[in-house]
Amino acid sequence: MFKDLLRYPIIQAPMAGGASTPKLAAAVSNAGGLGFLAAGYKTAAEMKEEINQTRRLTEYPFGVNVFVPGNEVIDESAVAAYRAKIENAAKSVGATIGNGVVDDDDWVNKLTVLKEVKVDLVSFTFGCPESSVLRELQSTGALIAVTVTNLEEAKKAAGAGADVLCVQGIEAGGHRASFENRSEDDHGLLELIRMIKNELELPIIAAGGLMHGKDIAAVLAAGAMAAQLGTAFLRCPESGASPVHKAALNDSRFVQTTVTRAFSGRRARGLVNEFITENGHAAPAAYPHVHHMTKQMRKAAGEKGNPELMALWAGQGHKLSREKPASELVELLMEELKGERFAGMEIRELSMNESAPMHLLLLADPSRDMVEDYLAKGICFIAERAKQFLGVYVLLQKGTDTMEIKNIAVDENHHGKGIGRHLMEHAIGQAREQGYKKLEIGTGNSSIGQLALYQKCGFRIVGVDRDFFTKHYSEVFYENGIQCRDMIRLSRSI
Repeated sequence: MFKDLLRYPIIQAPMAGGASTPKLAAAVSNAGGLGFLAAGYKTAAEMKEEINQTRRLTEYPFGVNVFVPGNEVIDESAVAAYRAKIENAAKSVGATIGNGVVDDDDWVNKLTVLKEVKVDLVSFTFGCPESSVLRELQSTGALIAVTVTNLEEAKKAAGAGADVLCVQGIEAGGHRASFENRSEDDHGLLELIRMIKNELELPIIAAGGLMHGKDIAAVLAAGAMAAQLGTAFLRCPESGASPVHKAALNDSRFVQTTVTRAFSGRRARGLVNEFITENGHAAPAAYPHVHHMTKQMRKAAGEKGNPELMALWAGQGHKLSREKPASELVELLMEELKGERFAGMEIRELSMNESAPMHLLLLADPSRDMVEDYLAKGICFIAERAKQFLGVYVLLQKGTDTMEIKNIAVDENHHGKGIGRHLMEHAIGQAREQGYKKLEIGTGNSSIGQLALYQKCGFRIVGVDRDFFTKHYSEVFYENGIQCRDMIRLSRSI
């Protein structure tokens, strides 16, 4: 299963063009995340060598990403016109415009190598292969992830037999992973996760503008199983991004990103520079033709230290990038994620290491009537920050038998000083001792970060407090299709 590959819910995004390296992938995997190699723009032989290099550097799982070739018809006259338009820019750095050719990125040979070397996770970008291709790779023990940018693509990937969906929001840096090279309805990451979770049950990797542990907490709370970060790792010493690219991420000259076809003929998000400003509006939808046309110019610009003619791919959160070794960055991200606490309880302290999911109702600041009503109905819950009464009940349910595990007195000395942790320690301790595997039912006014921690620990959030989330968040939180306004109705029906 996909979750078995994850020690931390952190994945280093595959970044084609040189940024993803065996050293970077191995460092991330060794640190507890999941590293990725990017096979795009490489030959099958080069991909195989990078896989072998990575295996010499880590014993932990890592993934390999492959571009799916397209067969879309292009406007040859538009390509020719664009070639003429950008010739002077190339000449300014002593380069020429390359031939606007089409290729399949060594597709067939790469599939052959992947079946031979048997990697842990294979992901696809720019489309979803035929079901037969996925089955052949899965027969080697590989899990299959398909990168999607909308619900329609997600359904196609699920129908083809993908094990995991990599859900890419519009905030993401680099190329849009869209199946078709056309204009589309772009979705923010959190919105897209909820749309897909509402209709499909596949595990989700969330990708798009994630830079901090709080960002990871947010996507876990929205329903993702892991967060994929690319721009966040660009400034690591193990990254193969050019020094000019790394410097530009923190350069005050580059304050905005935009989605453009200027460098490759495919929509991609990068830092706004002179080349994009002058040519982005004229770039045709012609991939990989435009990519090959601008390749020599981009390389020459990098060698001359000229960021204005380079493809400076970056997500919307690029200003939050940090220059740290990959292992330190992974640990920092986890510390930030763990810093989003549930009443002082960190992620690892809650885990019961049980395969069965746990179902919990956390009542934050409940009224006496609410607690008494739930007790009378036999509804199981944990209450925290109870202001209206001194008795806080922690109940567990096993099958149809409900029993009181702990009745803890709460006084002013406890309130706001870790009573939630105290309650959870008792509840989890009793669950371990008595063999309970499930706690029920929802949550009160917990933050997005707290919800993420519950999910990380194996708890299933089945509802949230309507008033709190309406007041503090602009969008409705979904989990398994249940809207926050249904919390009371849901809990009363259990």
